[in-house]
Amino acid sequence: MHLAGNISDLLISLWRGTIDHAAADDPEHWPWAVLADEEVWRAHGDAVERVGHYLPTSYDRKPRNIADKINTHYKTWEFQIYIFALAPILLYSILPTSYWANYCKLVRGFQIMCQSKLTMAQLVDAHALLCSWECEFELIYYQLLEDRIHFVRPLDNGTYNRQSWRTNSPALQTICQLVTRGCPTVPGQLTS
Repeated sequence: MHLAGNISDLLISLWRGTIDHAAADDPEHWPWAVLADEEVWRAHGDAVERVGHYLPTSYDRKPRNIADKINTHYKTWEFQIYIFALAPILLYSILPTSYWANYCKLVRGFQIMCQSKLTMAQLVDAHALLCSWECEFELIYYQLLEDRIHFVRPLDNGTYNRQSWRTNSPALQTICQLVTRGCPTVPGQLTS
């Protein structure tokens, strides 16, 4: 699975409260599990489908109802549009502020990286946003609890080394590749 799909899977499973968890760690007590209620999830899926009508035609097709299609044939490009374009808007004032602000750092970092031309200042901004996102993610979701260590996953096929997570992060590796090789690596990392 590609980076966009892995990030989508992680975040959606946290927001829906469907990620594996210890018996004593009930998702009903997770402040970020705002899509856990089936009725809320269905309404959110309807909203995803409705906002698709307002996307530019350059997107080719509008994303389908994520609540109906998440387990059957939701495409990588649909996850990408959902995670990096629609969800920041649709989850505003639904996801608690600290979680939403953390999520927006991820989104903005990737939006910067997906530009066709990047300055060194933009790469520095993307790096800072993604480092901040990753550190905060560990603090607000994982919370240094042993039962939640699987919340902190490598988002690609690489390995995760706790002592050097900043350099082993797939997002940060992509920034390093952009600095040394230029933009062509980004589309392959984000799409199928």
